[in-house]
This record gives sequence, C-alpha cells and structure tokens, in this order.
Amino acid sequence: NKFSAYSLVSFEILFFISDDDGNSWRKTNQVFKCPFPQNPDGYEEPGLYQFTDGKIWCYIRTGLGFQYECFSEDNGETFSLPEPNLFFSSACSPMLVKDCGNVILNADREKMAIDIKSGVTDLVTEYDKQIQNQLAVGLKEILPEAKFIGEEGSNDQLTEDGYAFVVDPIDGTTNFIKDYHMSAISVALLKGKEAVAGVVYNPYLNEMFYAIKDKGAFCNGEKISVSANPMSKALILFGTSPYEKELFPKTIEVLTAYFNQALDIRRSGSAALDLCTVACGRAELYSELQ
Repeated sequence: NKFSAYSLVSFEILFFISDDDGNSWRKTNQVFKCPFPQNPDGYEEPGLYQFTDGKIWCYIRTGLGFQYECFSEDNGETFSLPEPNLFFSSACSPMLVKDCGNVILNADREKMAIDIKSGVTDLVTEYDKQIQNQLAVGLKEILPEAKFIGEEGSNDQLTEDGYAFVVDPIDGTTNFIKDYHMSAISVALLKGKEAVAGVVYNPYLNEMFYAIKDKGAFCNGEKISVSANPMSKALILFGTSPYEKELFPKTIEVLTAYFNQALDIRRSGSAALDLCTVACGRAELYSELQ
C-alpha cells in the first residue's frame, strides 16, 4: 500500500491510501493535526507515507532543505510530531515569517504611525506591532505551550524550563522607516533559556536564514558556514549602540583597531542581518558594545 497526504484547510493534513500502486486513491479516516499552511510554497506534495514494520512512516521533505519523519504506532490513528525545534524551524515558522515579510513590503509609508519608546532613537511603527501580533497568533498554533516574548511588549517571562518564542518583529526599524532596505524579522525558539532554533527573514532580498541546534544553519535551503579568512581579508560589521550613546567613543576606538587590521568595515543597522551575514561567510566578524 502507498500513503500520501495533501495539506488542506485549518492546518490539517488529510491522508489518502492507494491499493494499486498509486493508480487510484481513497481517503482514509485519519487526519494529521499539525500547523501546516494551506498549499505552502516550498513543499513537495504529496508527501510519501508507507508501512514499515507494522508502523506507518510519515516522511516530509521541505523546500527549505530539511527532512523529518513522524511515526504512527496505531495504524495511523495518531502520529508523533518531531521535536518542536525541528518542526518550528524546518517547516512552519519560515512560512509564517515569510507571510509577515509581506507586511513590510506592502507598508503604506505615507500614513505610517510612528511612536517613540525609550528615546528619540528607539522607535516603533504600527507595522512592528502588526507583525508581532501576527507572529503571536501563528506561533501559538505551532507550539501552544510556548511562552511568547516580543520586543514590543508581552506578558510572558523566560523560565528555566519549557519553550519560549523570542521575537523582534522588525529588526532595523529605523531602516524600515527611512525605506533603507536593511530590515528583518527575527524569531528564536528557546528551551529553558537556551536557543534551540531560529529564523531570520530579509523580505527585500527574499533570504530566509534558519538554524537548528546540532543540525546546522541554512539560507534558502542551502547549508551555510562561516568564513575562514584571516583578519587581513576580513570584512568587519558593527553596531553603534544607538540606545547607549555614551558607548560611541569606545566603539570608535574598537573600530579603529579593527579597521587598521581588516579589509574594511560596514554598518547596516540590523544586528540580525549582520549576524546572518557572518554566519554565511560574507563577512568575518560582528561587533557591538553593550
């Protein structure tokens, strides 16, 4: 027998079975409850399901370059999900984050509401809040028991155990306000207080970075790694600690030392994108004082 499945509505995957090697299919009674978007881009459908030693083996391969399995011990009545960090990073969250990226790309810049938080350089827009709310709802569907901690405010706190999502809805808000295309959506999944997975999306370049603890880091499905260049061939990225301006003289001192040894220095205004730039080997070091 062959099994297959299609993603339908309301985050369900409905199973189909073929008794004649795929020439005809009939629907089964099993519904696989998991938060897959309807017809998500990047997924190979249908997924392949087959019997293995009395179990039903569920194999899913995403267009983001990651593969995982689920098993049923009771002839398809229920299926075990993969570890939350794998499921979050490789499947559901990148699609959710990509949808939020469209909010950035389609923002109405002429009517955008902007508020000041802790100081004149610490800004928040209505779109920061909209994306955070959208992520809060979507991530709760992916992992209901996880806490949600957002830069624009939330009621949850980190604890020593359990899962938590930590979100910056627009990293590089000033860039976003100025229409300077260096902003990203950043989502991390923590277990206890340890990061086990993360997603950073640059909607302007359509670059999806994601990483899973002990599984590596990827950009648009391709595995990435840091550069092995020496300092003499290094591109140094830096932040200016804009919320702590008293650190700027020391920042200049540190950058001068780097500049005298490295190929050149760059400032983008998005720490999340700078760290991803280092992770994929386009630059060698990121520095910002705290």
